[in-house]
Amino acid sequence: MRSDIVPGAILPDYELSDHQAKRRKLSALQGQDPMVLVLSRGGFCPKERRQAEGLLQLHRELEVGYCRLVTISTDNITQTNEFRSGAGAHWPFLSDAGRIVQKDLDIAEYTDTVNNPMIPHVIVLEPGLVVYKMYNGYWFFGRPTIEELRQDLRAVLKKCRPDWDITTPELKAAWQEGRKELFYPYGHTYVQTLGEQDQEPPRTRMRSRTRPGLLPTDFGQDQGQAHVHRKRGTRPFRSLGLRQTCDKTTRQQLASGRNRWRRVA
Repeated sequence: MRSDIVPGAILPDYELSDHQAKRRKLSALQGQDPMVLVLSRGGFCPKERRQAEGLLQLHRELEVGYCRLVTISTDNITQTNEFRSGAGAHWPFLSDAGRIVQKDLDIAEYTDTVNNPMIPHVIVLEPGLVVYKMYNGYWFFGRPTIEELRQDLRAVLKKCRPDWDITTPELKAAWQEGRKELFYPYGHTYVQTLGEQDQEPPRTRMRSRTRPGLLPTDFGQDQGQAHVHRKRGTRPFRSLGLRQTCDKTTRQQLASGRNRWRRVA
């Protein structure tokens, strides 16, 4: 690790592509919250997959504890997305396929001449990308346990949350005086806080407008074509990604109560 990256130093605000190929800056992902940054070899390594599985439970706690979690690996975007999906993770994964972070922090794992990954690290960050603690994870048991991360985050939260202990007379008086900026969310509305959270758009399944419950993928495939049998007299069936062929053969099929559809690439 670079000699100037020590507790109290500010980590560079790297901008990388995430698992959905969107450019993301660490500062934007962190917001005003503490953050756990995982520097990973990538999904090819079983140690990284096991670590990601172990972080699943912690991430659920981070969401309700107003903390963030981000993973960076040297995988390309496709591999990054597969790594994240395979682990069942819901936090951002960033791709450093260009080895920007690896080279800047001087953490190339030179013993792996095939994959050229970065030496795994876990960095606990205070708001503002301030380094609180670092763990070298070249050996798996050099990485922090979930309980160690809980303790680190507790210490960081005590430092950065002015309302950590609201039983003090000072905070009680501040509340009575209307000084809400001393209390979470510190001058923001809760709606603004929700908008700052890293959320993915909901995944929706497109359904037919005339046959509820039927998807384009539900059609039986035969050399790129899907066949739909309908009753005579109903209006033409429409579905996303399909088009009706209007040749003579199709008109004859329509007259006999059948319709043929061709999938559009």
